[in-house]
Amino acid sequence: MTNPSMRARYIADTVNTASPGQLLVMLYDRLVLDLTRAEEALGRGDREAAAQQLMHAQDIIIELRSSLKTDGWDGAAASPSSTASCSPSSSRPTYGATPRRWPPAEP
Repeated sequence: MTNPSMRARYIADTVNTASPGQLLVMLYDRLVLDLTRAEEALGRGDREAAAQQLMHAQDIIIELRSSLKTDGWDGAAASPSSTASCSPSSSRPTYGATPRRWPPAEP
């Protein structure tokens, strides 16, 4: 096996054998990594790289929201953060993840 294929197998094995709690931590760790990379890319002026990182972070947030069990506590359905009030209407909505130039260019 080559080094990249060994790494891919290790990652797949780690994810496939992780407990639900470990998976949650992995998702949050990757979310922080994606947001950090996006911030660094924006600092370099690389909006395309930032957009890719933000879109991946957005995918993680969507996955976390879709797996949230709102029946686990009283009043969850009435909460503004419940999945009913924030469910995406399409399979991949955009929440403004595409970075815009800031400050805007002057005319």
